[in-house]
Amino acid sequence: MGDRLKGKVAIITGAASGMGRATALRFVQEGAQVALADQNQSAAEETLRLIQDAGGEALLTPVDVVKAAQVQHMVQTTLDHFGRLEVLVNAAAISGKGGLMDETSEDEWDRILGVNLKGTFLCCKYAIPAILRSGGGAIVNVASMAAFIGAVGSVPYAVSKAGVVHFTTVAASQNTARGIRINCVSPGTIDTPMLRSDIDDAQSLERLVANHPLRRLATPEELANVVLFLASDEASWISGTTIIADGGKRVSSR
Repeated sequence: MGDRLKGKVAIITGAASGMGRATALRFVQEGAQVALADQNQSAAEETLRLIQDAGGEALLTPVDVVKAAQVQHMVQTTLDHFGRLEVLVNAAAISGKGGLMDETSEDEWDRILGVNLKGTFLCCKYAIPAILRSGGGAIVNVASMAAFIGAVGSVPYAVSKAGVVHFTTVAASQNTARGIRINCVSPGTIDTPMLRSDIDDAQSLERLVANHPLRRLATPEELANVVLFLASDEASWISGTTIIADGGKRVSSR
């Protein structure tokens, strides 16, 4: 157990699995109390059990990040339980079916931009006043390398993540002077349940690994370490920045 987040309270959306779960566990290891926010109640309960088994403290707060009333309730439940809020991590996201732009349905566009971009906006909107009342803190948004490249599977997913990157810049410009640092992480390919649900066969997974300069995928824990850094006081001079964490894929010729 460390103390990089000792005494701090964090909300982590998408905490039921993948990068969100890994971040919750990492935060608890560093002394944070954590509100686990997710729609998937059963998987979030498993995250809670893992935290409790590690001797940490966490709260379950079910939420659909597209619905403002539920986001408000998430923040208020956290305040009622812990009494304050210093950190928000927006890790909730959905991907998409892929395909050409003209084959993408309007419903698919609205659904993905709703969760990935509107959800990030709503969580920031309602968490910021609570963080200010607690004396300031940090917000970490999770984007994707799909925000920076053209060859992507899902058009709305890529656009939503590009929106998260710029939203982070604008949010930081408005809130850094108020005492809230806001940054973004753009991961490359992470070995998560969401990725595996999007991959059709073992051969596709093998190609992803073979085409990466490190010859492997990232683990959720590796990305959780980046989020931890940005949320901690070690990043006290960083705001409005997007960290690209892709294992060197973007700059590699592989």
